[in-house]
Amino acid sequence: MPGGDISHVREDEAGLYGKNYYLQHLQKDYGYPDLETRARADLPERCLHWLRTVLKFVPGPGARTLELGCGHGGFVAMQRWAGLDATGLELSPWLVGKAREWFGVPVLQGRLED
Repeated sequence: MPGGDISHVREDEAGLYGKNYYLQHLQKDYGYPDLETRARADLPERCLHWLRTVLKFVPGPGARTLELGCGHGGFVAMQRWAGLDATGLELSPWLVGKAREWFGVPVLQGRLED
């Protein structure tokens, strides 16, 4: 079990939700595909499923949403493509950079409490 406060990603290379968590731990220990492959696969699968769910509850185009723990940013992007004013929030500075790079979406870095 991780020790200390895991809600602050201080050492992005080695922290629990740092770069190595996404590039090595998930692949090696859980057999997940690399992050870029997973991001592409998530769009037509997981992201589309959740978009259908969100659209049942938002008032319409332009509605503001905030995805907590947005990861690679694919779901934030899909919400924006559907006309929502979506933003993501993610702990890992490295992953925030990837979400911005891959999908060009607005992502805040840090904890919700902050």
